[in-house]
Amino acid sequence: MAKIYMDESGYTGQDLYNSDQQVFVIASTDFSKNEAKELLAPLYEGYQGKELKHSALAKWPKGQKKIVDLVKTLQAQKQRVATWTVHKRFVLLQKFIDIWLEPVMHRTGHDFYASGENIAFCNMLYYCLEGFAGKEFRDKILFEYQKFMLDGSQAAYNRFWNMLADMAKQSSEDVSYLLSYPLIAPNFLGVDHIKELGEKPLDISLTVALNTVSHWRNTKKSIDIIHDESSNMAKDRWIWEALTSPDVAEKQIGYGDHRVMNLPLNVTSTSFEKSETFPQIQLCDLLAGATATWGTTFIDHSYKKEYSDRLFEAGIHNLAINGIWPTIDVEPTTVDENFQGDNPIDTFADIIGDAMNKKNRP
Repeated sequence: MAKIYMDESGYTGQDLYNSDQQVFVIASTDFSKNEAKELLAPLYEGYQGKELKHSALAKWPKGQKKIVDLVKTLQAQKQRVATWTVHKRFVLLQKFIDIWLEPVMHRTGHDFYASGENIAFCNMLYYCLEGFAGKEFRDKILFEYQKFMLDGSQAAYNRFWNMLADMAKQSSEDVSYLLSYPLIAPNFLGVDHIKELGEKPLDISLTVALNTVSHWRNTKKSIDIIHDESSNMAKDRWIWEALTSPDVAEKQIGYGDHRVMNLPLNVTSTSFEKSETFPQIQLCDLLAGATATWGTTFIDHSYKKEYSDRLFEAGIHNLAINGIWPTIDVEPTTVDENFQGDNPIDTFADIIGDAMNKKNRP
């Protein structure tokens, strides 16, 4: 039985536009308690707190150096840790396209997810909107989109789509062409579409956690998850337990490229514990915080640059297993045409739906 410990950094719920925390990270490890204690021992020297926290330790140059040294030490055992990193504003753009454009494409018989076409389109939109109209133009769309989704009213729906149409009319031909794709949506989907998306349509923590567990599932026959009790997962425990249940039907889901997941995820139990009791969770806190700092530097080049450069030199990037980040790759990926896996969105929707019915059953 493998025990996997997890913690996160940069979680802001559905506020993906958040200016103070633009990167979300989940870090995980399979180190034992004694192994983690040994790794963290040098970091406790001169430290006054009850438990190690990146937010506290990284305030000072000496603390930053200790974290950098920890990352260096982990290079020899990098298969024992994993970080999954998310660029939140890019995910907000992906949510915009996935929620409003993809369903319209589906109605016309076009599979927007096949070959990663949705990812390629979002990459193009993210960089081309900035290139043709400027970063402020693109970010205004994202900011107003988040406001609309969190409000969810008819007035907010009208305000956002009218604003986007006006921006398209007042822009160059290239920008107008790019925005013409999402502007198809209000011809097919009304404000009631939001009600079909669940309570937290912009929240990404569950997706990242599932992908993290999927990584460990490739080498572990059965897994116990131990997560910090303050995590968002603890608040939505029934959803997490439904998705990771060993009773989930055995199947492969994905799109035939790198986006493949095998079910069930082999999780036998999940517990939410006090981080001060588990040095493994503290280790994950340090790695998640350090990775978020390094990632933020790619967005704001002046952000803690010296510390971030030292983290990179120490090999922080070598601990990453995957993530969601904009790239200049605007071509759909090559897929295995013989792949017979099920659609992930439909699969998870069915699992959650069944769990909700059981939860509400008298």
